Amino acid sequence: MPAAKARILCGNTTLFPWKIISIKEKLTIQGLFEYIVDQYIPRLKEEVLEKIEARCSKVKEQAGDEIELGCIISDVVSNFGNLFTFNIKKISNENNSQLVNAFDILRNAAKELHLPTFSFSQNPKLNDKLKLDILSYISSHKGGWTFDVIPIGKKFIKELSDALWYVDKCGYKTFNDRYTIPVKFFQFVGRFDPVREKKSYLLFTYDELNFHSQNITAYLEMSWINHPCFDFLKPPLVKFASDLQKYAEYLLKKTVQTKKNHDSMIPIVNEGDAGKLKIILPVMFRNLAIITKYKELIKAVEFADYWETINVDPYCPDNRTAKSTYLQKLEEAFTFKMGMYTYHHGNIMNTTFIWKIDPSVDESIAFEKNYKI
Repeated sequence: MPAAKARILCGNTTLFPWKIISIKEKLTIQGLFEYIVDQYIPRLKEEVLEKIEARCSKVKEQAGDEIELGCIISDVVSNFGNLFTFNIKKISNENNSQLVNAFDILRNAAKELHLPTFSFSQNPKLNDKLKLDILSYISSHKGGWTFDVIPIGKKFIKELSDALWYVDKCGYKTFNDRYTIPVKFFQFVGRFDPVREKKSYLLFTYDELNFHSQNITAYLEMSWINHPCFDFLKPPLVKFASDLQKYAEYLLKKTVQTKKNHDSMIPIVNEGDAGKLKIILPVMFRNLAIITKYKELIKAVEFADYWETINVDPYCPDNRTAKSTYLQKLEEAFTFKMGMYTYHHGNIMNTTFIWKIDPSVDESIAFEKNYKI
């Protein structure tokens, strides 16, 4: 069991001299002060104190660094030393109207709200920046955690950022086609750029959506989320967790139905009516308006490998009518030979995928690859 040296001063008067004290696991600075008072100077409980200051140092000659009462001693000792000095200030008789018990001061200090800290490299990634922005968002609303749950708060910020980043990498517009990102969380999406990252949007999966939903739901069952300082955060968090779970269940039902359809001997849908495959020839002289309109999609195609499918939906406007208009001139946008597959349901254009065709392969091989896609 580790040990520390501690003393208690009142100004220049020593109330409790240096003594080596065994430190239990997870004991806080506050807990050490209470232990000394209980065991060695119980009369101090009757005193009325204005302030309790704790300092830590490696040698007795140093004044040491001031330390908060909620810190875990074992964490402090390994970095800053094992000598602890408590300096208390008593309230004079003239200030009796503001008497405060010493342990009330300690209890109030333990209830103060704090924010976790994150450390990243000099060039943080986008999802690292997202964690800091969520932290700033909580700070701007005066939110925070007490010392004993700061590790939980840090884990919460990480897992919320992971969930938002996952939705962003799959395309938040695709998510919004069925559900909607909470308005207060909209500031945290739209950061993933497939062109800059040289990666296509991912596809939503049941496992990932369910994983992130369960993570967030677990925090909604904790007591700290019901603290008034988190009134701003709980409603959008409830909606986000619920929508993630609903989307996961929707995909699971679609998977089950698809398997059922594949196993069925009876045709479920006329594929000729449901989808359309089209080969787009390269356009060498493009209108400037077309280049501007499809700029981001053109970049994504340029960075993509041959035969790599790109979902066009994330590049389209959210409104279905505007989406249909956006797709009308798509065939005039590329200087590559392209494949395009559009899936329809009734008279509604649902999803469009495009891919770049390798001009070096034989036509018969290209034909097979296009239809396999």
